[in-house]
Amino acid sequence: MTTRNTVLSHGLSLMVALLLSSGVLADRHRLPAGTLSERYVPLENGSIIYDLVTELEWMRCSVGQTWNTQQQRCLGTPSSMTWAEAQAMRRPTGWQVPNIAELRSLVYCSTNQPVRFDPMENGVSCIGDYSSPTILAQAFPDTIEGHYWSASNADAQGFAGWYVNFSSGTSLSKRIDLPSHVRWVRKGYPVELPDPPPLPARASTPTAPASSTVTPSAQPTTAPRRLSPEERFTVAQEGHIAQDLETGLMWQRCSLGQQWNADAEQCSGDATTLQWDELASINSDLAGFDDWRVPTVTELRALVYCSTGQPARLGMPENFTTCAGNYQRPTIMVGPFVNTEPTWYWSSTPLRNPDYSAWSVSFYSGSVYYAYKHFGYPVRLVRGPFAE
Repeated sequence: MTTRNTVLSHGLSLMVALLLSSGVLADRHRLPAGTLSERYVPLENGSIIYDLVTELEWMRCSVGQTWNTQQQRCLGTPSSMTWAEAQAMRRPTGWQVPNIAELRSLVYCSTNQPVRFDPMENGVSCIGDYSSPTILAQAFPDTIEGHYWSASNADAQGFAGWYVNFSSGTSLSKRIDLPSHVRWVRKGYPVELPDPPPLPARASTPTAPASSTVTPSAQPTTAPRRLSPEERFTVAQEGHIAQDLETGLMWQRCSLGQQWNADAEQCSGDATTLQWDELASINSDLAGFDDWRVPTVTELRALVYCSTGQPARLGMPENFTTCAGNYQRPTIMVGPFVNTEPTWYWSSTPLRNPDYSAWSVSFYSGSVYYAYKHFGYPVRLVRGPFAE
């Protein structure tokens, strides 16, 4: 009798040979997408999908549907349930509700914008004229264009849970008492893929004559050292500006509406609060520069300072995450950025879905989140290269 392990081994051997011959295993953890054979392997008459990238096994059908081997599709309507019902539901041994990172890995942007598989960050949706549902239909037929629960909590109080919207591809949070669909996952059999064939040797370049010297413009061969928070910012322009030596950006030390007081070495006055649509009309000629602008969310989040070093000292690595531990507020370096309001600050980055929201950063908790555009938040202006 043929065992499941034997079937899996033979199937994967054939699949790996095909992949190696076409050169798609050059980067095992970011395989090219497009067809079923490049990432997913059907198992057990097609009812289960094995993911070569994550080494996870997925139920091909949503909970509530039934796999039809003859038609190779899922029949029936997916069940809707609350977050708590999804966690408590009886399921076969080994199967569970996926965490948000696992579930997000199934997102498929047919336009390859921002990436083909897995937007890699919460709150990001597929863009362009993409196919919906945003999942590879060959691997997961009859998937509903809607919300699917993960097993991940979205807040410490347990009021919200993370889900993936397979209509847009975005990962967001919502109240746990609202309904969503579920797809089960389990850890697959570890598969060690063979190394790819070596790349063809490059033609050697002629060596320089012994008398050649390195010119001053030659670039260093090592990556620049990441600066500590204390090394990163320098104050310039009589105290009006904080220069970020790592990103090359110049920041106004005071929030819009405040004035730098050199004698007191602080920002005087109250920060102006604006609605997001008002940001386009902002003008500033501080320190003789007329190209000040509202920072993108990528630029603004880099100013988040978690004094505990949790999850990082400078910058928030992922949206919706807050500083942890007994951290100082405001969550920004108060030396270069004195008198910062411990509240939300606007970025210039809109949320694509829904389009009535935009990204903001909290300098009370360090979180990166979106807000309705009619909310009134302060602004800190920046000049320099665009980060997005």
